Amino acid sequence: MSKARRDVPGGKPCCPDGTPLKLIIASVRRICAARWHLRRPLAPEGLQPIWARSRLASATAAQQTSFIREFEIGSNMRVGLTGGIGCGKSEVLRLLAETGALCIDCDRIVAELLDGDTVVREALRERFGSSVFHRPGTVDRAFLSARVFAHTPHRLWLENLLHPLVRQEWELRLARHSGPLAVVEIPLLFEKKLEKLFQITVCVTASLATRLRRGGVRGLTREQLLARNALQLPLSDKVKRADYVISNNGSREFLRNQVLLLSPLLHKI
Repeated sequence: MSKARRDVPGGKPCCPDGTPLKLIIASVRRICAARWHLRRPLAPEGLQPIWARSRLASATAAQQTSFIREFEIGSNMRVGLTGGIGCGKSEVLRLLAETGALCIDCDRIVAELLDGDTVVREALRERFGSSVFHRPGTVDRAFLSARVFAHTPHRLWLENLLHPLVRQEWELRLARHSGPLAVVEIPLLFEKKLEKLFQITVCVTASLATRLRRGGVRGLTREQLLARNALQLPLSDKVKRADYVISNNGSREFLRNQVLLLSPLLHKI
């Protein structure tokens, strides 16, 4: 499928079929921050609008109009946040929360289900036995992780148990939210094809060396991080699919500055 041209020398931006974009630029700007003409990084080697996955890129004029109407009727902007293991997704989520956005952490929802959902806990007991629990009754996450990442059937079983419940919870929170911006951190956003549920996607990226160092802080060995990383899409693929990319190879201040640049764009779309 052909993609829309970014620009035409001596002419104006147009769709694949030659239809001028002039009449829908205002709506496109609100919906996707006019990504088609933002080609310069907003921060050095950091926040970069990405053209590759724009839903307008390979759409017909009719599809573009449908897309615009679909999201104009929404009450808020929904953003899907993702990235690789150890890239700093949670820190970006925390910084976005400071700007006033509703921020939902799917890993935290998982923790709540493991600690408080009786159906989940009973299913874990039936699958793994009482050894999956500490004496006080809390789930032994180290034991559970070791089992599910060492045995694919265990991992798929756990995903089938938890993922529908996690999605149900964040969808409920989004439905209750009436503010202008909501961000959901989903590690497997693209793997589970959930990006279609969000108007904008953001990927946090970092070098492998940086991620390995952070993994060590979290208690993961190099082998464990690489093994878990292999179960996800390559980070380079996530970067290509995302609408915006945040680099987390630098200082916390550098990261904060990128989030401060991104937040107004998301609020204005």
